[in-house]
Amino acid sequence: MFRGSKIRTKIFWAIFLTVAFSLADAFFLIHYRTEKEILTKYERIAEDDGKDKTHALSLTFSHYKMAATQIAESIPHMNNWKEYLTHKFAIFPEIKDVFVVSRDGRILFNAEKRKNVVRASNKDVTLLFQKIPSETSVVRAENLSFAANSIFVISGLIRLRGDKQPVRVLLNLDIPYIFTSVLGYPDVKNPYTYYLINRQGKILFTADSGIIGKNLSDLSLFKKLSQTTVAEKLRRNSTEPFKVLVREKKWFVFRDRLESGAFGFIGEEDLSPIIRAFQPTGKFLITFFIINLLIVLVVSEILAQHFSSPLRTLVNALGSYQKKKVLPPLEHLKNKKDEYGILTHEILNYIQEIEQKNHEIRNTLDQLKASEERYRLFLNHTPNMVLVVEGEKIIFANKIAALILGFKETSKLADPKKLLFKNLQGRVFPLLDIPAYYKKIPIEGTLQIDDKNLPVLVYNAEFTYRNTRHGLFILVDVSRVRQLEIEEKQMEWKLIESNRLASIGALATGIAHNLNNPLTSIVGFTEMLKMKYPDEPDLNSILRAANQMEKTVLIIMDRRKKEYDSQKQSLQLNEVISDSLQLLDVNTQFRYGLKKAVHLDPNLPPVFGKYGDFSLSLDAILYNAAEAMENCEEKILTVSSRMAKEGIQIEISDTGCGIPPENLEKIFLPFFTTKPDTTTDGTNHNHHIGLGLFITRRLLDAYRAKIDLKSELGKGTTFVITIPVK
Repeated sequence: MFRGSKIRTKIFWAIFLTVAFSLADAFFLIHYRTEKEILTKYERIAEDDGKDKTHALSLTFSHYKMAATQIAESIPHMNNWKEYLTHKFAIFPEIKDVFVVSRDGRILFNAEKRKNVVRASNKDVTLLFQKIPSETSVVRAENLSFAANSIFVISGLIRLRGDKQPVRVLLNLDIPYIFTSVLGYPDVKNPYTYYLINRQGKILFTADSGIIGKNLSDLSLFKKLSQTTVAEKLRRNSTEPFKVLVREKKWFVFRDRLESGAFGFIGEEDLSPIIRAFQPTGKFLITFFIINLLIVLVVSEILAQHFSSPLRTLVNALGSYQKKKVLPPLEHLKNKKDEYGILTHEILNYIQEIEQKNHEIRNTLDQLKASEERYRLFLNHTPNMVLVVEGEKIIFANKIAALILGFKETSKLADPKKLLFKNLQGRVFPLLDIPAYYKKIPIEGTLQIDDKNLPVLVYNAEFTYRNTRHGLFILVDVSRVRQLEIEEKQMEWKLIESNRLASIGALATGIAHNLNNPLTSIVGFTEMLKMKYPDEPDLNSILRAANQMEKTVLIIMDRRKKEYDSQKQSLQLNEVISDSLQLLDVNTQFRYGLKKAVHLDPNLPPVFGKYGDFSLSLDAILYNAAEAMENCEEKILTVSSRMAKEGIQIEISDTGCGIPPENLEKIFLPFFTTKPDTTTDGTNHNHHIGLGLFITRRLLDAYRAKIDLKSELGKGTTFVITIPVK
């Protein structure tokens, strides 16, 4: 009810309701409970009085029944029984008449000598006396006019002297006299009213003569009691009173059967005087209660204001402190000697402790923040990727990890399930599952991120933080290491090849130089012999072979001289192409059966570079093209140069066997070769180490050149080299 209410409202209602309930309880005790106790007391008195009156009536009827029995037993022995009966009638005022009646209902004697009764022999009288039982009883003749206020006490059957027919003695008793003598107080206003009724509820006698003869249910105060209800209650066998309240009157059926059920005795207790007596008191108490409630309302408001004002001041002060961190002055409350002063003092001490704790917490937080920033700085500047995992969620990634793994924000890290790890055995599983597969570190493999493959070395460890298991992953990018290893191997092979080529070049130069002098002598001697023997045909053959050999030696020596020049210079690529084609002709393996189609654009601009870079690159492509056509029936080598939008383009095509699609991306890799060590004729090709095209690409990359490759199995291969020109 008071949830969320202010303390002032709660104090107000606490005081108001306490006093209001006290006043209501006092009102109930003073008025209603007292009234109820008095009414209950009056009811008990009326009930006891009614029981006494019922008992007195029963005794009275019993007395007259005994009197009737004594008279009936005495007169059969008397000769003057009529005088005796007349005498009895005269001395008892309650006896209105004495009758002697035959068995068939005829009245043989009556003491009052009323003619209408003596002569009465009508059917009603006869029926009345014929229905009288043989034993002594009390009956009521309701249909006889002379017996309107009478009760007949009838004796048993007797026989008079000289009379054979049995007769009865009937005492006609006066109901008002008997009822008044039994109940008493005929002239005093009594809160108890008694009714003598018959079985049909008809009033036979009461203090108010005006309602005698009426039905009890016709009374205005008895309207709510039906005739059936009254009749039912009069037929009850219990002697305990039956009670029913009608309006302001309490009704009692004290005895529902008097004298074999002929009569009923009902009492009425009038409670209206008592109720009316309490009405002014009730009105006064209600007025007093309302006035007191108004006073309590005002006093509760004043007290609630008094008690809640210091609390409201404290609440406002705490609210101001919470918002502005400034506490208003509370000295007037602190100096109080009551509980508010104690509470204010404790709150001020508590706030002081809080400020001290907050100062310590802020210092600790600053230290933690500085420490966290320092460690983050360390982690972000480490060259390795660092991941911290909680459950199946990455909660931290340093800058290098975010950069390599593609995390835009560390607060929105990628789904760790997308980070797949492939070990050296080829097994692929999520990176976070590494501890489940391995127990040793480090673990080498490939990290697969979308379409990227990154060689890594993984260090992992598990730890518990705040009762939660975490995982630490340190990923070392070994791609550069692997690249350096490859480059180192390439360098080794390059040095070996360079040394070998240098040795071959030096040897070739020496051979060419050593062959040059003998060739000069051979040519000279051959020409002298031709002059001496002009008709000898073999001399011409010797002279042609010598000239060809001399030409080959000159080509080798010229090429060697150009390649030894390591300085960059302005080059005509058409000359380089021509020199490479001439060198190809020197090789007897490709001299015969190879058709060359050469189309060089004479208007190509010069290129600034090293002669050896371009000559070695073209030699490798031309040599591979010639070898690809070694076992082909048609051997056509097409070489062309042209100026395009992107730069100078050199196109080299062959009609060889072609390159399988799965090898197209591999031919520029170091040490990749598909050539056997020996050919079908047994020639040794162990010099095929797979570095030609790799070196070609590395040499041309320095000039931002682009190499495009098209190949079709069984039809040949085409290389297009595009060299940008400034």
